[in-house]
Amino acid sequence: MKRLCITVIVCVCVVCSVAQPFLSVKCLPDGQIMGKPMLRFQSRDQLRLSFDEITEADARYLNYRIVHCNADGTPSDMQEIQYLEGGYNNSIDDIRFSLNTYTSYSHYELLFPDENTTLKLSGNYRVEVFDANNAEEVLLSAPFMVYEEQLIDLNGSSILPKRVEYRRTKQEFNFTIQTLPPFEIIQPYQNLQVFVQQNGDQTNIRSVQPHYVVGNTLTFSDSDELLFDGANEYRNFDLRPSNLQGSGVDNVFVVDDEVHVQLYPFLPRPTQAYTSGEDINGHYVVEVTHNPNPPIEANYAHVDFQLQTRSVERTGAVYVYGELTHWTLNDDGRMHYNMEHSAYETSLFLKQGFYDFMFVYVPHNDATPDFSYYEGNHTLTKNTYTVYVYYRSNADGYDRLIGFKTL
Repeated sequence: MKRLCITVIVCVCVVCSVAQPFLSVKCLPDGQIMGKPMLRFQSRDQLRLSFDEITEADARYLNYRIVHCNADGTPSDMQEIQYLEGGYNNSIDDIRFSLNTYTSYSHYELLFPDENTTLKLSGNYRVEVFDANNAEEVLLSAPFMVYEEQLIDLNGSSILPKRVEYRRTKQEFNFTIQTLPPFEIIQPYQNLQVFVQQNGDQTNIRSVQPHYVVGNTLTFSDSDELLFDGANEYRNFDLRPSNLQGSGVDNVFVVDDEVHVQLYPFLPRPTQAYTSGEDINGHYVVEVTHNPNPPIEANYAHVDFQLQTRSVERTGAVYVYGELTHWTLNDDGRMHYNMEHSAYETSLFLKQGFYDFMFVYVPHNDATPDFSYYEGNHTLTKNTYTVYVYYRSNADGYDRLIGFKTL
C-alpha cells in the first residue's frame, strides 16, 4: 500500500474572498510558488500577496490593513495596538503592467510584514485590500497564519481503516500532540481546538477532540472525524507552453484578441480502477515555459471544460472545483448541461500555468461537494492532511497557533 502524505499544522484556513474582479490571487511565503501562507512567530519571514486586475486604464491606488482573527477566521476582539506594531505605510506600491499579452492587466504585489511592522501575537490573520478612497469596501481578503515553535511535538502515522468495508475507499490517520516543557496545556478539552483538513479543500475541515490525555501527551485516534474519503488523484491540464498547447489541451484559438482554450473532453471515473498519477492536490501554479517573467507576460485564456455524460442531474449541480475556483462553489465553476454535446460544460478565465481540478456533485440544499460521484474513492490516493491546533488560555484571551509540522 502507498504511504499517505500527512501535513500537520494547527489553525483553520479561510479561503480568499474577492469582491472585485481580481484574478490569480496568491498569498504565499516569499520565494515559493506553492504552499500555505504561514509565518513563524517573532521571525522576519514575509508573505507575498499577488493578484491581477483586467484593465485598459491606469492601475488604481490600493491600500491594505492586517486584521487579527479567531480560529474560525472571524475577526477577534483584539485591538490593532495589541497585535500590530508599526504598519504605517499601508499602500500597495508594487504595480506592473502586462507585456506582449492579448489581454491587458495590472499586476499587484505586496510583500508583508514590511521591515517596520511586527506582528505581536500568533494565530489567524487576514490582509484586507481596499481602494485608497474607500476604506469601508474590502475588495480582497486573503488569510494567513502566524505559528509558534518549540511548544509541542507532533507525531503521527497512517493506518488502514479498522472497518473492513472502508479499506478500499477511505483513509484514516492517528496522531499525538506532546507538550514541551515548560509549556503546558491547561484543560485541553476546553481550551484546545484541533482541526484536520484534507488537501487545500475548504469544505473538508473537521474539528477533532483527543481520544485520551495522559500526562503531557494527547492522543487522537479511533474517531470517525479522522476517517476521510480517499477520493482520487486530481485531474490536470498544462497551459505553460508559450502557445498554451500543453497536456490536456485539444485546441487553442484567438477571437477578438482573446485567447480560447478547449480542453479534451473528460469522462466520469467512479468505477475505474485506481491509477497512480502526479498532481499538486488541487492547486495551480502560474508559469510560462522558458519565460522568467510570468507575472506580467503570461496570457489569460477562456478555458472550456466538458464532462461527457448522458445523465442529467435533476437533484443537484455539477462544478469544476479546486484552487482555480478559490475552493468555493461559485457561479463560474458551475457547469450547465448541453444536450447537443451530451455533456456538462463551463468556461473559466485563467492565467497561463499548470492546473489541478476535480468535477464535484452538490445535491440541492447542500454545500458539501461530493468528490466520489464523478471521481471515485480510493484508499491509495496520495492526499495531504493538515492539522490545525489552537490554544486559548484564560490569561491569553485569544486563539494562539502553537505548532506546525509536516509528517
